[in-house]
Amino acid sequence: MSVVRVIIGPQNEPPFTVDAIAVEDDTYNVLSAHPDFHVSRGSVKQALDTLERTEPHELGSVVVRTGRPLIFQAIVHDLSRDPTCSERSIERALAAIFEEAERREVKTIALAPIGTRYRSIDEPRFLELFNEALAAARLQSVEKVWLVVPEGFGSA
Repeated sequence: MSVVRVIIGPQNEPPFTVDAIAVEDDTYNVLSAHPDFHVSRGSVKQALDTLERTEPHELGSVVVRTGRPLIFQAIVHDLSRDPTCSERSIERALAAIFEEAERREVKTIALAPIGTRYRSIDEPRFLELFNEALAAARLQSVEKVWLVVPEGFGSA
């Protein structure tokens, strides 16, 4: 097992170039949807049929969007539930992020505090879950993790 360097810092000060960015998302990727408007080429019925055939992503899984850097969408929210996010889905997603990074031989990851964006868990608890996931992960290729935090993260 290799030593992984974790750097905590704000979004506007990247400490290194990243190969992958991990962000929190929901089972249908609503939270990551961009409000861009695109003219549809099909009918409303075709759009509804496509929507009905769409399967939700599993809580705790990671959906990878290709590109540079890769985007790891950590599926931690189910918008049909209240609360939408659980510690269990965050734990599973953190493990899945590290597994996917290893599978793809990623060296550097930028990771937003999964589960804190919508106040599902508090920042100290996220740090505990993150440390547990990092300790449990069998990392070989990952060298650096940039924990991208908002200003004031962790302060009372």
